[in-house]
Amino acid sequence: MKRMSIKGYCASKGKIVGKAALLPSFQSSVPRREIQPQEAPGEIERFLDAAQESRGQLQALVGRSNLADEFRYIFEAQMLLLEDPLILERTREEISTRLRNAEWIVVDVFAHYKDYMSALDNRLFRERAADLEDIENRILSNLMNISEGDVRIPALQRLQDDSILIAEEVSPSLMLHINRIGGIVTEQGGVTGHLAILAHNRGIPALVGAQGALEGVREGERLFLDADNGLLHVEPREDEIALRLELGSTLGEELESILDVRSLSGEDEISLWANMDQPEDADDPRVHRAQGVGLFRTEFLYLKNPDLFASEEAQTHVYAKVLAGMAGKPVIFRLLDFGDDKTFDSYLRNLMHMGGPRKRRLRGIGFLLANQELLALQLRAILRASLETNAKDACRIMLPMVSTLEEMTEFYSCLETIRSDLSREIDAEIKTPSIGIMLETPASCFMADVFSERCDFFSVGTNDLSSSLLARDRRDLSHDSDFLRQPSVFRAIKTALDGASVPLSVCGEIASLPEYLRILLGLGVRRVSVSRSALASCGRVIRDADLDECEELARRTLQARDCTEVQSILLARA
Repeated sequence: MKRMSIKGYCASKGKIVGKAALLPSFQSSVPRREIQPQEAPGEIERFLDAAQESRGQLQALVGRSNLADEFRYIFEAQMLLLEDPLILERTREEISTRLRNAEWIVVDVFAHYKDYMSALDNRLFRERAADLEDIENRILSNLMNISEGDVRIPALQRLQDDSILIAEEVSPSLMLHINRIGGIVTEQGGVTGHLAILAHNRGIPALVGAQGALEGVREGERLFLDADNGLLHVEPREDEIALRLELGSTLGEELESILDVRSLSGEDEISLWANMDQPEDADDPRVHRAQGVGLFRTEFLYLKNPDLFASEEAQTHVYAKVLAGMAGKPVIFRLLDFGDDKTFDSYLRNLMHMGGPRKRRLRGIGFLLANQELLALQLRAILRASLETNAKDACRIMLPMVSTLEEMTEFYSCLETIRSDLSREIDAEIKTPSIGIMLETPASCFMADVFSERCDFFSVGTNDLSSSLLARDRRDLSHDSDFLRQPSVFRAIKTALDGASVPLSVCGEIASLPEYLRILLGLGVRRVSVSRSALASCGRVIRDADLDECEELARRTLQARDCTEVQSILLARA
């Protein structure tokens, strides 16, 4: 029996004893077996049936009356690739000559063409490799009778409460298909990535950057994940577990901590809101104790169900479920924030490269304004949901990655057209909801006074703001906690606070860390929105905090010159 410890970075706090469950690669999840010559015709028929079924699925998507032209173009291009005689004939020939099952041959054939197209100098051909991957996944899913689209999803859905998933990386879309799990350990990813956000929101202990985990851990081995201290213990001794494992608070104690979080002193009122990423989060009693949903990340809905992109009815149903679940409390829906480590199907990736320079490499509201069919579909669904649930005052909309007033002006023009058209269609007056923006670019922080004239509220996204301020890719910040302690981040928040004349909240992960939450309170932040799992701890911090001490902490932080000085201030406070 081997005993070892693997170091990583805490992405979501917690401790759990469980059994290792290794996430297989996509390729290794595909069944591989050699066949007899007499089996070849049957395997070829299975392949052709799966290809035909795939074409039918794409034809159904193209045939939708409400599908935007750009979506239709991409699906039609994929249908042409599905009919490519080179792909079809090569697959049939290799099944017959190499005598391997259809799934195995499909992986090999598509790998050949993806490698070929990726190596070409022509950018358009290189991007078609993503379409080939989507087609391959669709054919394999049909061959294996898997409706979810990734051959590893059934294995993820079978995980047990004590399973500790070990993986190279877990994409947000895969994470959303995990029903039960004890903990997550990945070799890649980072503390500000969306895996970390999802794990934190669900209270799942998670470790990232744990190099050597896949090599050092075997399926079924007993593990002790101590995410708090950034360690994964393999085959630990009982005395080691007893020494490190501490019991957490009960649900009743957590609910009590969230209740009546109001003021620090005098007339200052502090609001504690919840972040959500799926409708089921509204069933959590901790969320119901919060004063509202300060951030509902709609992009995670799409990661779990890409068909939402093409269905106004499906979107309306989901948004209505969220509003109804919150029973009249405010819900802030952030519009689709495409980019970063949130990867979507090829038809969305391709939208970034179509239609000239204006549509390339855009994020947030810029991407939506460049693809207004997508924006219109989402806005119509949100407006309809607010009307159906009689939640006109509770339903609010937030725009991601806003940088210029021109973007706001164009958005309001789109919104008014959509609102008035929908009102005529259903013969009912639709109220314009409260509109806010994410302050997550330096430009938006500097222009908070101007944006206040066009918005009803602000929300600071500290992860993306830190990335922008420090000129670092968000994923490059993953294993560097110093970015949280950079004085520039707090100075930017203070600049936004000084300029804002509308309510301002902080919804980034920084708000859920006690030492940083005290700095935010000292800066003047009076509303925070945090993950479900952080609601109780944040409630305790707010109730126990001394406002004068928080203000002194904030003053010293703003005067700091580097992250070392900020760290010294925090250590002195502790």
